[in-house]
Amino acid sequence: MKVKNVLALDDATVILSKALEEARRQSLQVSVAVVDDGGHLLGFQRMDGSSAFEAQLACDKARCAALTGGDSGQLEARINQGEAALLSHRAVGGMQEGGVPVVIQGHVAGAVGIAGARADQDARIARVAIAAVSSLY
Repeated sequence: MKVKNVLALDDATVILSKALEEARRQSLQVSVAVVDDGGHLLGFQRMDGSSAFEAQLACDKARCAALTGGDSGQLEARINQGEAALLSHRAVGGMQEGGVPVVIQGHVAGAVGIAGARADQDARIARVAIAAVSSLY
């Protein structure tokens, strides 16, 4: 039998809190989604000023990162380099920078998706939030 780490509700709460704190520090309005390793929603926050589109996009980015085990922006880059077949994948909505997997002891435990700022800012906020829980393991 194999044992793996998974995100718990307490972890999702810490991630959400840190992501919102970082977004506020940068005067950004974002949506934040935290999912488990299967891409299922554990927690979500939508800041005032973040659109409904961004709310869905944050969830899609998180799901994409969890299912692929890599940053969601990597798939966007592959599409831009000509791998058009990726567009038929069901995670296509989240194939933009801003989804980052939470990796604990070499295994994907879940992921974070941020939407509402520039793509690089979304990803940076996700990494800051993930660092808050990664340091616990």
